[in-house]
Amino acid sequence: MSSAPRRGAAPPPEQNAPKQPLLTPQVLGVVFLVLIIVAAVFVNSHKNKLTNEIAGLEGKKNNLQTQIDTYRKKGAKLETAKRVKLALNQKLGTLDYLFLQNQDDVIPFWEDTFSPLVLQSGYLQITGESKILVDQYEYSINMAMTPFETIPRGNLIENGPDIFPIIYYPESNGNPVTEVLKTGQSSFLTPYNITLEKFGGTYEDVMRFVRSIQQGTSRKMTDKLFTIHCIKTDGDPDNSSFIRRGQTWTIRMTVYFINPEKAASGDAPPDPPGAYSC
Repeated sequence: MSSAPRRGAAPPPEQNAPKQPLLTPQVLGVVFLVLIIVAAVFVNSHKNKLTNEIAGLEGKKNNLQTQIDTYRKKGAKLETAKRVKLALNQKLGTLDYLFLQNQDDVIPFWEDTFSPLVLQSGYLQITGESKILVDQYEYSINMAMTPFETIPRGNLIENGPDIFPIIYYPESNGNPVTEVLKTGQSSFLTPYNITLEKFGGTYEDVMRFVRSIQQGTSRKMTDKLFTIHCIKTDGDPDNSSFIRRGQTWTIRMTVYFINPEKAASGDAPPDPPGAYSC
């Protein structure tokens, strides 16, 4: 009898190797290392963030402390400052008539001060070529303000309508305007320059005119502080000779707007005598 296996019989089962554990020490080591790195990055980023926040808070603390120290110093001098301000306001109140203060003073200056002192004084003669050059002045108006004149009477001011333009401030979002505009200048003192050209007179006439506008008149409230920069004859230089003949003249002068609510800058006023030449 042959012992050979029978044809068609199933093969013997395979012998599988035993399964290895998933969490080997090597895997655990790698996972632990990754966790350590992530934790270190997280801690470092939060540490930097906290450090920046602490530095910012420290800076704010220092700024606040500086402000507190400043306020304490100012508070210690507040009473002195109040007394000085009161004294200055009282002094200024006795001299403010010498200056223009806002746009309400422009027309009264030209018609009540300048015209009597310059055009009607009799010292200077108006010729066919006489004219007045003046700095541009802008009027500000809104609906809460009543209508008013903006151009001085007369035709001597060169380009009068262009020299006194109007800026209109409309209502906002359809809401009616109930408060008038404050029209004081942006500086404590603001020069307002005026030039007379081709006005006739002798040398003595011009000198009397200069004295009259600098000494003022008996009408104190209409007087203004005039600064005379220069005086020059137009044309014939012989006007300065021994024989004082009539001639035409150029005279440059300045009056000032004052705004007591603004701080003065420096000790010297703007456009002092001699700031302009003829």
